[in-house]
Amino acid sequence: MVSPSPSSVKEIEATPEWARPIVAAALTFYPCDYYGVELTWIEGSVRGFQPHCGHKRGAGYRMQVFYQASRYRFGEVPAGAAEWEPATVPATATRLEKPGKVLWTRNFEIGPGENALSMSVPGLVHPTVPNTGYPSVAPTIAPGTGTVTVSTYDCGPIPNVSFSIAREFVDGSGGHDHTNEPALDRVSSLGAYSGTTDVEGKWTTTLTAGDISSAMTYKASTPDLLGKPAESGQSHVTTGFIGLIDPGDGTLDADIRYTGATTDHGTNHHASHELHEMVRTMATYYNIMASPGVIGSIGINDMSLQLGGIFDISGAWATPHSRHRIGTDSDIDRNVQQPDGTFVPLEVSTLQSIVRDDLGGVFILESGGRMHVQVPEYQVADILLRGTR
Repeated sequence: MVSPSPSSVKEIEATPEWARPIVAAALTFYPCDYYGVELTWIEGSVRGFQPHCGHKRGAGYRMQVFYQASRYRFGEVPAGAAEWEPATVPATATRLEKPGKVLWTRNFEIGPGENALSMSVPGLVHPTVPNTGYPSVAPTIAPGTGTVTVSTYDCGPIPNVSFSIAREFVDGSGGHDHTNEPALDRVSSLGAYSGTTDVEGKWTTTLTAGDISSAMTYKASTPDLLGKPAESGQSHVTTGFIGLIDPGDGTLDADIRYTGATTDHGTNHHASHELHEMVRTMATYYNIMASPGVIGSIGINDMSLQLGGIFDISGAWATPHSRHRIGTDSDIDRNVQQPDGTFVPLEVSTLQSIVRDDLGGVFILESGGRMHVQVPEYQVADILLRGTR
């Protein structure tokens, strides 16, 4: 946002009375204008003070709280200065030259507006994915990008302001509850982290997403904005895919149970609605078609994190879960849980047939008997279009 006027007011040491207008307030036993003394009559004073472009920056502003009182009731004011407490000289029966007793006074200076240095950033950019697992639809996903603009403006452009930009990782964002932080460029990066605004008070660079879905804050600062240091407000940028759904704990569905949450990733079942529908249907079909001795609730393990992106199951920002980034893939536990609580091996051939033949999805049998399922490939384009908007 751009400040239309200076708005930074700072208390300073005493300054000469002649310098600039007084900003005044009054305490009175009668309305301030009853005897002809109005705040607007006192030159340069107002009831509430908001700096604007007509005020010059710098020192010389004063704020006062004072009172004036009459010893006589309404309609019984005699002529002469004695009506006022405290007495002021010179005065007339109906107007004071100055306020009465000053209770409080402060001197101020006006500086640039609080947002004279500002940043605009893209709120959300999608991460890069080097291998989606869908070679015919989108083998890779290029990183999302956006424009970052730094502005120096206060009652008009402020040109030639040199600044720098700092960034910080937002702990616990994107579903990552690690005790350590990743390399910041793996979340997002800028084309440059310092610059100088042009004659229009503008400077731009490009922000590029990394492969880790999380949030970052960016802030610009300068040692010299019209002679004073200044900094912008914090700007948040999130790297991630949108539209990934958390289904809850699944306790109302007897055919499935959600597993695999860890301290590093407390929610690991965010996914597209297409994947959620597929695994629920898969589990229902399995308990209809499998042998009676091996039916029960199917364990739905890792899907994707809250915003997608890299799913580092080791908690070290590494990439063993390369296909769990866009809400289209899920791991399946090797055992089903029977109604009495016991676990028995899942009937792999039946589940594979259901996923491939009945649901049109992808079934992958991994090393150690681990199982991995993916949505039908024709659904991927819609999921990616939705997630990368």
